Amino acid sequence: MRIEALPKKDSILIKADKGTSLDRVVEVWDICRKAGIQQVNIATTQAR
Repeated sequence: MRIEALPKKDSILIKADKGTSLDRVVEVWDICRKAGIQQVNIATTQAR
């Protein structure tokens, strides 16, 4: 599903595992902002 097709929201949460590059997270973040999402959050988990 494309971000633009999602219902309009003021915020979104990006979840990524440790194998995801920072470049990819920033790319998704930029796409969200261009789609008009006002607040972009990133969820992290502690390594076990």
